[in-house]
Amino acid sequence: MHYLVHLTLPAIFIAAMIWGGVFGKDTDVVSQLPIAYATLAAPYWVWAGISAYFNASQAATNGGFIGAHALLLGVAFLVAQSNAPEAGNGWFLFLLLSPLAITVAALAARWLVLSKGANA
Repeated sequence: MHYLVHLTLPAIFIAAMIWGGVFGKDTDVVSQLPIAYATLAAPYWVWAGISAYFNASQAATNGGFIGAHALLLGVAFLVAQSNAPEAGNGWFLFLLLSPLAITVAALAARWLVLSKGANA
């Protein structure tokens, strides 16, 4: 069930993008929603599928999601701070770096859990 909580963050980001007027006034927002959700949520859904298929521990699963959240927030901050027209390419950076961020965060979370158990 904790998967669903993590999978809502891309939808919340898209709602914030609509509220902030990212799509513009002249575009049909409804036609852009599937594209935006697919772009932002693809790493989350892939990680959810991989961690469920391999029956990963809850710590590793949540760690991977937290890594994706951190990367999403970082890229969103960088894109929002830039006035350059090519700033939208930051979302491509999100797609490229998300496997690395998810893997590092999942391994770190798993290591933290194992080291805490060894010290107890």
